Amino acid sequence: MKTKLFTLLLAVAASVGTIFAESGTCGDNLTWNLKNGVLTISGTGAMDDYEESNYTPWYSKIKTITQIVINHGVLSIGKFAFADCSKLTSVTLPNSLTSIGYVAFGGCTVLTSIEIPNSVVSIGYGAFGGCTGLTSVTIPNSVTSIGEEAFVNCSKLTSVTLPNSVVSIGNGAFGSCTGLTSVTIPNSVVSIGDYAFYGCSSLTSITIPNSVTSIGESAFERCSSATSVVIGNSTTNIGNRAFAYCTCSTYVSCYATTPPPKNGFDFVDRSKITLFVPAESINLYKSANGWKSFNPILPIPTNCVEAAQAALAVSKNNELYNNGAVFAIEGYVTGIKTAWSSQYKNISFWMADEVDGGEILQVFRAVCEAEADAPKVGDKVRVTGSLSKYNNIPEFAAGCTFEIIGGGTTNIPMTINSPQATKILLDGQIYILRGEKTYTTAGQEVR
Repeated sequence: MKTKLFTLLLAVAASVGTIFAESGTCGDNLTWNLKNGVLTISGTGAMDDYEESNYTPWYSKIKTITQIVINHGVLSIGKFAFADCSKLTSVTLPNSLTSIGYVAFGGCTVLTSIEIPNSVVSIGYGAFGGCTGLTSVTIPNSVTSIGEEAFVNCSKLTSVTLPNSVVSIGNGAFGSCTGLTSVTIPNSVVSIGDYAFYGCSSLTSITIPNSVTSIGESAFERCSSATSVVIGNSTTNIGNRAFAYCTCSTYVSCYATTPPPKNGFDFVDRSKITLFVPAESINLYKSANGWKSFNPILPIPTNCVEAAQAALAVSKNNELYNNGAVFAIEGYVTGIKTAWSSQYKNISFWMADEVDGGEILQVFRAVCEAEADAPKVGDKVRVTGSLSKYNNIPEFAAGCTFEIIGGGTTNIPMTINSPQATKILLDGQIYILRGEKTYTTAGQEVR
């Protein structure tokens, strides 16, 4: 009787062991172990690839996996290796890892974050596709390519910063990431694939760097919240519907001196969108099919006068209207309008193209963390931000930033263009009023 009882207890213990601990191989020199919800991969070399998630050796326990730990020595994660681990909340990856395979973590719906080590070179097709709980991802500067649909349908992902090692963004890489509000594309990317950001309906702005030569078909289609689009100077090919249904766009800037054959703004009323282009290319754009329907078409501002003219030209109804146009303009501080505030940590000032150039462009509530960093009259500054207008005053809108790039001048002569002068806009040109006389910004009397 005692022998039978002992045998029964051993059988129960063995049965419990199969519930809480499983193990086996998953590569030529790799082993796996599952215990209390933690799946650990150990050894050296590449993991096996699997035809589907149900071919993985741990599939029968897939709903018990809450944590995955891959130890140092593992070189790659195989196809479908951890797909559909619906209870997975934590992943630890080693710095020996060089690639993440096809649909490796696809459908891990409660995984909220992933930190990819600085050894990974490629992120494969659908690697994190359908990870609908993913809110943040860290992509290191070792990664050179983002695979097709790598993060497709990651609907809670809010921001992505790609490192300057990335050369290509694959087809559908971030498609239908409906929570994505911002993406930073580095000046190393050469091509953006078809549907790369399709349906990213919360994306508020789109900036294509100068390195990009090709923007794929429907790459940013239905990015319906994007108010501004900037296209770099190297882009020669824009695919069909690249920016289709970007219905909130009010401003497009294309730095290419030769208009690309297509602009991609299908199913958008281009007559209500301001287009900024290089000054020497305005006539080319005004006669180019597709581009000529933008209205107005203006030169990209390169100085304070041009920036003020652009702000006045595109703003509406003499009311505050931030058109989303982000530019960097250099000029001199010609007057302080509102001194630095410790409460709000900002400053407002006037700037112009000359040190005594008058009140040409207002810099409104520029971010300034410390009083010691505040600009002084005569400083040369570079201001970056959006242009707008309020009460007929052209300005850089609140939240703009500045950098002091030249030393201050302590003695500014009183001239017709002094900060006490008043500016006006006549026939698209800015003039200075002083008393009953009108002058050009260069100081020449006109009446």
